[in-house]
Amino acid sequence: MRIFTTKKVWGLLAGMLVAGVTVAEAQPRQPGGGSMSGDLVISKVFYNNMKDDQDKAFIMANYIELYNNCSDTLDITGVYLGIADNTSSTDAQFPNAWTAANMQEVHNGCIALKQVFQIPTETTRLLAPGESVVICNSALNHTTTASAAPDLSEADYEVKSQHKSYKDHHNDAVPELRLIYTNAELNTFLQFMSPGPYGLVLLENDTELDMEDFYRNQTEGKKFKIVQASKTIDAVDIVEHSVKTEPDASQKRMPDSCDAGFTATTLPGGNHGEAVVRKTASIDNGERVVLSDTNNSSVDFETTTSLAIRSYGNDLSGLSITTVGQQTPTGNVLCDLQGRRVNGAPRHGLYIVNGKKVIF
Repeated sequence: MRIFTTKKVWGLLAGMLVAGVTVAEAQPRQPGGGSMSGDLVISKVFYNNMKDDQDKAFIMANYIELYNNCSDTLDITGVYLGIADNTSSTDAQFPNAWTAANMQEVHNGCIALKQVFQIPTETTRLLAPGESVVICNSALNHTTTASAAPDLSEADYEVKSQHKSYKDHHNDAVPELRLIYTNAELNTFLQFMSPGPYGLVLLENDTELDMEDFYRNQTEGKKFKIVQASKTIDAVDIVEHSVKTEPDASQKRMPDSCDAGFTATTLPGGNHGEAVVRKTASIDNGERVVLSDTNNSSVDFETTTSLAIRSYGNDLSGLSITTVGQQTPTGNVLCDLQGRRVNGAPRHGLYIVNGKKVIF
């Protein structure tokens, strides 16, 4: 729901100067509302690590980017960022890991998180349409060490971990992203799991975080926060892609209501410098990029080695055009060019069906 206030202004009405005209002024609103409405989205995730200019593994440049994908200004104060259970399929614990299938069996309608972070609540954080928020562990210009790395010195939030890997690589000018929970004492940093799995979820700022559980069928060891999936603003299910493990749905951490598909890097293993990024669905008024958001990462995301922050494709070349008859696609996701889901039979025009532009 949009909230409006009124104010009096001088204005022109039918060619006449009118004093004291009362107009509606839209106020910032909070994202979500339990509807997966596509307003605040996880837009780019660089989790795969890379090689520096000395051909050594380099982890400092990883980051997550959030994006205001709607036409309203959003108040993202207090929004939670959760990292799902990322137990590898090659781990002995995997049969008891909190995959989507195991969650449905034990905690139906929930997501298990190993880490929870929060946008600071001390000051109001507004995000204008088409603006991004960049989150990282080290908000420095990493191009001096790895020429292909992103410059993160203008990041919005940094996790101020005192872990030995990060404590000397912080930027005091960048605000702190608060660590609310971690299930491993030493993991006080934002954990990027390369080569996956790496499920991410944005949660509304009133999400309950009281419920916890161990691995399935266990009564001791690591604990996970169990949160209601209905509080999800957005989610992306990144599955493992290693030499031993091909990406598949058995690795999913998110229920289909949050992400009906999954994504992964193109190359197996880590240190390839690959990120996953949302495709561009349209350009609003020739200016604001609208990203694909069908709640299906298999459709919405693609891989890229372009690691610059706040950078998205400005054309629709990745979406091929097909002309079909007037019919309702069966078993497919139909969206308009703003990425909004369309129910029922489409009218004549241009739509997006499973990541492809289709003319009806």
